[in-house]
Amino acid sequence: MADDTKQQEDDQKLRQAVYTVKGGWSPSVDFEGKHYSVGTPALAEVDGTLYLAHRSSRRGDHTTSPVVWTSCTPTSSHPQELQWRENDYAGLESAETPALVNDNGTLRMVCTDLHPPVLADALQETHLPDGANGTRPRWARSTVIKRASFQSRQHPIAPGMAFFKGELNLFYIDRAPNGGVRHLVRDAQGTWNPAAGTDDGRISRSGSGSGSPVIRSEDDHLILTRWGWPGNFVTAVHDGKLHLFTGRSLAGNLLHMVYDGTTWNAGAVPRNFDKAAGQESEIVTRRSTGLASFAGKLHAVYPTEKSHKLVHSTWTEATGWTDPVPTGHDSSHAPALLPYKYGPAGKEQEALLLVHRGIERYEPKNWHVYNG
Repeated sequence: MADDTKQQEDDQKLRQAVYTVKGGWSPSVDFEGKHYSVGTPALAEVDGTLYLAHRSSRRGDHTTSPVVWTSCTPTSSHPQELQWRENDYAGLESAETPALVNDNGTLRMVCTDLHPPVLADALQETHLPDGANGTRPRWARSTVIKRASFQSRQHPIAPGMAFFKGELNLFYIDRAPNGGVRHLVRDAQGTWNPAAGTDDGRISRSGSGSGSPVIRSEDDHLILTRWGWPGNFVTAVHDGKLHLFTGRSLAGNLLHMVYDGTTWNAGAVPRNFDKAAGQESEIVTRRSTGLASFAGKLHAVYPTEKSHKLVHSTWTEATGWTDPVPTGHDSSHAPALLPYKYGPAGKEQEALLLVHRGIERYEPKNWHVYNG
């Protein structure tokens, strides 16, 4: 095998590191086995078990890739000793990083299904039932997400989810004309409805709708519809509010929105890592970010705008965002972040898990179709 080919395979392998308040960031460790990924992974925790889902490989010019998943239950007193199972196929494909969430005790996943222009794009949802007689569970058959009512045809991409104030929340970009950012909630019957504080599910576009403008200009909307989004929405519940992040593609900065359960407002964004110019800039990253609430702070980890270095910034309402600092890890994709507990029962401690892949070495022809 040529050295360059081997390097490409190594870059596609998933790696993990952990952060603790006392020790900072650990060195990264490769996942054992064939844990290869084409982009950003997704993490969630249910009943003490950690779950990871990602796209395993590209297939030529196909717009979708198989989704694989794995899991582990931390038992060691050392936070980085996580024994992940071998990957297994989830039984569906996605054009983007899947969205993964703990839906009040049920692991739920949403994937993006992109079709040619003559057909409708769609988001597919599935959940993971309990395994029978201790066997490894299988994902349920996926179904197309349907709203209670449609006022127009939609072209959804870049999904993200969060369980907030007793409801499962779904966010996505609608690439259709007058689309923008959509916010739906799932009821007990599995129907998705427009969330409170939105205009038919739309989170304010160019000043319309409720709350502060999210898509602030027609230039933003052009970037959104023509080139897509550089990463899925990521969420974190922090201090009783829902924080929603994504990248803004060619604009090179992050979009931060805050939801209190009824109203959306714009949030502050992390600072630029590169201060060589001597002035502050919103140009932060060409990707999205990993996001999590941990140890009383909101944490963001993302690749810098001019390099592949992953940097780490924290936020509190009182102090705002800290200056980004290097994590010691490299990736041109946004990582996944997840707070978790480790150690024996009764003596659990908390850490922040970071999962990422290496530096991207493959540029698809239709790069705007993919994100993450």
